[in-house]
Amino acid sequence: MVQNAKNEAGARGRHDQTGGENLLQDFEFHQLQCIFSATTNLVMVADHQGMVFQLNPAAEHFFVEYAWCGVPFWELLELPAADLEAALRAYAPDTHHEIFLSRSGQWFNLRLVAYAPHADGPRGFILILNDITWLVDNRQHLEKLVAERTQALANSEKMLRLIFQSVGNGIVLLGDAYRIVKANQRAGQIYGCDPQQLLGRDLRDLIDNHGRWTLMSCVAALSGESSMSAEMQVRRCDGGMLPASFMVTRVEIDGHLFWPVIVRDISRQKALERRLRLEKQQVEEMNVTLRNVMKSVDGQRKEFEQNLARRIRSHLLPALERIASEPSEAIRSSYIDLVREQLIGLTSGTAAELDAGLMKLSRTEMRICQFIQAGCSTNDICEAMNLAFETVQTHRKNIRRKLGLRGKNVNLHSYLIGRRVSAGQEDAG
Repeated sequence: MVQNAKNEAGARGRHDQTGGENLLQDFEFHQLQCIFSATTNLVMVADHQGMVFQLNPAAEHFFVEYAWCGVPFWELLELPAADLEAALRAYAPDTHHEIFLSRSGQWFNLRLVAYAPHADGPRGFILILNDITWLVDNRQHLEKLVAERTQALANSEKMLRLIFQSVGNGIVLLGDAYRIVKANQRAGQIYGCDPQQLLGRDLRDLIDNHGRWTLMSCVAALSGESSMSAEMQVRRCDGGMLPASFMVTRVEIDGHLFWPVIVRDISRQKALERRLRLEKQQVEEMNVTLRNVMKSVDGQRKEFEQNLARRIRSHLLPALERIASEPSEAIRSSYIDLVREQLIGLTSGTAAELDAGLMKLSRTEMRICQFIQAGCSTNDICEAMNLAFETVQTHRKNIRRKLGLRGKNVNLHSYLIGRRVSAGQEDAG
C-alpha cells in the first residue's frame, strides 16, 4: 500500500513537471512568434533538410516575387553550396556571415541557428538576415578612400625619394649624436664615396675642426622650424678638403628629433671669387697705370700748348711783323712761304722748330741764303750782291747763329736744301 502511494505520488509529480515544461515551451514559442512577426530582419525557417517552409512578414515582402516554399535555403540565398552539408560547412551555425543577394543588390549579415521544435522531433534551421548594405557601402567607400590615400602616399614617398636622390645638393639626415641616418647620391659625390658608407658616421668627423664647432653651435641654437647656414670645409673620404655651404634645420618626427643638413659644393664659387678678386686687383692696377698715363698725356698736352704759344710769340708774330714792314715783294713772298710752312707744321706736328729761325734773318741774309741754297759759292755771292768777301762771311756766321747751327757740324747748303727760301731769287739778282 505504501509503495503504491509512493508510485502514485511520483506519477503525479512527473505529470505536474511535464505540464510545467509544456507551459514554459508554449510561453517561449509565443514570445518567439511575436519577435518573428515584429522584427524588420528577414527571418526564414527551414526543416531538417534545409527546405524553407516559413517566412516572417519582412521576408515574405522581400521574396514576394519568388516561389520560396520548399526551396533549399542555400538556393534561395544564392549561397555557393550544392547541398545542406556543404552549406553548413561554409556557413557554420551560430556565427555571422556576409552574403550578397544579386536579385536586390543588397548585402546581408546571415546567422544560421539550428533548433528543434520538439525534443523528440527532427531539428530545423532559423536563418536571420540583417540588411547591412549601408554598412558595406560605407566600408567599401572607406576601403576605397584608404586605398586611394595609400596609393597617394606611396606615390608621394616615391616622388620624395626621387627628389631626395636627384636634387643637385647633398642631403644628410642626422639623428642622435650627429650620426647620419640617411644620405642621398649627391652627398656621396661630395664626400667621394657611396652614400651607404656615410650611414652611421658622425658628421663632425667629416668636416674640419672649425666646422665641427660651428656645426655643434648651429644644432644647439636651433629651435622650432628655424634654420641656420654656415660655410665649412668638407673632409672627403680620400683625405682631401672641399669648401661647402651647410644649411641645418630641425624637425621632430614621432617624438624624435632629426636635423636635415643640406650640403652644397661651393668650390667653383670660391674659385670664381678668387678670380674676381684677382681681376679686380688687375683692374685697380690698370686704373693706376691709366691715371699715370693720363697725367703724362695731360703734361705733354700742356707742354705742347706752351711750346706752340712760345713758337707763335717768338717766330710767327715777328715774321708777320717783318712781312708787314718789308718793302721787297720777293722777301715778303719768302717770309710768307715760311709762315705758311710753319702753320702747316703746327697743324700736322711735323714742322721743325729751327725752320722758324729763317724768319729772324734780315733781307740781305735771306738773299744770301737763297744763293747758298742754289749752290753758289762765297765768291759768286760777292759778285752777285756786290759785297766784300769778309761781309759775306760775316753774314754767313750770323745766319748759322740765327738758325742754331753755330758749333754744329752741319753744312749750311745741306740744311737749306729742304727749306723754302728760293722765292724772289731772280728779283734779288
